[in-house]
Amino acid sequence: MNNSILSNTRSEIYRWQGWFYFLNTFVLLIIGSRYFSLQPWPDGFLSQVFVTLSYPGHFLMMAMSMIIVSGLVTLVLPRIKWVKALSIILMTLVIVILGIDSVVFELYRFHLNGMVWSLIINGGIFEILPISWISWLFVAIGVALVVYVEIKIAHFVSSWLETDHEYGYRVSVAAILIIFFGQFIHAWGDANNQVNITKQVRYLPAYKPATMKRFLSQKGFETSASQVRIPKSNSTLKYPLNPLVCEADSELGVKQKNILIVAIDSWRFDMMTEKATPNIYDFSKKSIMYENHFSTGNATRFGIFGMYYGMYGTYWHAMLAEERGPVLIDVLKEQGYDFSIHASARLTSPEFNRTVFSEIRNEISLKTSGATAHQRDKKITEDFVGYLQKRDKKKPFFGFVFYDAPHGYTYPEGAEEPFQPVWKTINHLALNNDFDPAPYRNRFLNSVHYNDMLIKSILDELTAQQLLDNTIVIFTGDHGEEFNETGNNYWGHNSNFTRYQTQVPMVVYWPGKSAEVIQYPTGHLDIAPTLLSNALGCKNPTLDYTLGTSLFSPERKPYFLISGWDRFALVTDKQIDLVYNAGNVEHYDKDYKPLESSVTDIKTMAKALDEMSHFYSK
Repeated sequence: MNNSILSNTRSEIYRWQGWFYFLNTFVLLIIGSRYFSLQPWPDGFLSQVFVTLSYPGHFLMMAMSMIIVSGLVTLVLPRIKWVKALSIILMTLVIVILGIDSVVFELYRFHLNGMVWSLIINGGIFEILPISWISWLFVAIGVALVVYVEIKIAHFVSSWLETDHEYGYRVSVAAILIIFFGQFIHAWGDANNQVNITKQVRYLPAYKPATMKRFLSQKGFETSASQVRIPKSNSTLKYPLNPLVCEADSELGVKQKNILIVAIDSWRFDMMTEKATPNIYDFSKKSIMYENHFSTGNATRFGIFGMYYGMYGTYWHAMLAEERGPVLIDVLKEQGYDFSIHASARLTSPEFNRTVFSEIRNEISLKTSGATAHQRDKKITEDFVGYLQKRDKKKPFFGFVFYDAPHGYTYPEGAEEPFQPVWKTINHLALNNDFDPAPYRNRFLNSVHYNDMLIKSILDELTAQQLLDNTIVIFTGDHGEEFNETGNNYWGHNSNFTRYQTQVPMVVYWPGKSAEVIQYPTGHLDIAPTLLSNALGCKNPTLDYTLGTSLFSPERKPYFLISGWDRFALVTDKQIDLVYNAGNVEHYDKDYKPLESSVTDIKTMAKALDEMSHFYSK
């Protein structure tokens, strides 16, 4: 080995680091090819040049940025063996995190972010995405392989540097030019609103592109206007717009109705059937069935949020920041309702304890005991049935039972399995466009069936106590679940806004109302205003407290606004307009195929954007 390396001179150690991290750029590019495979090749020469430059430029900067850490150590401790060890550890961490991110992005189309890390840190991720032993085995083998490759790269660089090479300056100049021109093209595209350029950024993890629009505006130069400007406000929320005036016992002079909402996580619109959910299906025959009902999100937090607040998921962060609960809970408290809230997954992740149930969080259990989702589902069923048996019969009650087994595709040994064949051991890494979804979907349906068996005991108890004479009962889901129905390699939820991830069952049993099937479109936005106006006697105009309308009104908006983690979609009967937080817009048909020539209906978008700012102080 080169004696200058063994002498631990800082210049030679820095030289070793430069080449080590440079070679690792190619490792990152191999992993990054997963993002590239999901990215449609853009139209336009400059867009294509940007993509061509941004990939090597981004991963080069990602690798070389590790010199900030190892370089500082070199200043303090110029020992090649310690710097080598540290560099191997750093690159192993980068590669493992990038690998995890690529899997997350492939499944859900969003990168690792603060919310995901929060779930990982507090353990909520294992309730949301159970990981089988096969998946853990693949992860362990992958990490070991990464460490082995890094050690080999480190030894190769040491051996290679034993001879003199004159490539360093030329490689450095080429790398700087690649990075510079990639960033320059994006800055130009940002200033000129070239969405075909700027929208490519979302495929690269942690990419920080150069922008020019704000700088040029400050210097007095005019730039092209953005297609979409997502409303933001530094002012406080104004929710509700006016104090609610609600009168208990207002409906035909009858006593207050009990209210029960039963939600099944990931329950999809076409999975409320006689075979999958026989008990709910029988109950629906004496209820109102809404066959065109959409959630307010493709993820739990936004679906449940819209259900209780009657507003878009775009308000989630503002409500969370101020820990503002929904007026539905406020009115129920004012009218003396007793609360019986039972959720299988913890109510702290997502932060429903700081949003939906913030006003009663000290009165309810935020976590249910049980090692698995199906165990917790059984526990919350027993708890709610026990509550019905021991409750104060002088008080009306509001119940919420939220099942989670389908989210984890789980049910106990010996449970009925009407859907066959079944994927016995789930390995998410096996999911791809060629994978047969039937066994996977059957396992999901069996978990839904298991929840239906539990729900039977709740319906039996309601019947035994004759509570159905005065209890509103709602069955629905928080969002849907996709099994690659569109052929675009989408699985689960969180990843797109097709009906498979957003349309859910909606069964409403309302004492005094006849059973019927409703075809007009409805959504989770409509649940809160229906309860507030029709059951709790609120006289305010609905726009004082919601963006929805009564489920009993056939007058509907021509669109749904459905939220995701880093974007929202405007869904009409013709297309899906996907809007990212940065303001970029993409257009898709109902099967999530890109519509290159489509444009957003300006009036519809303007109306939706107005609603997104409706509950901010002006």
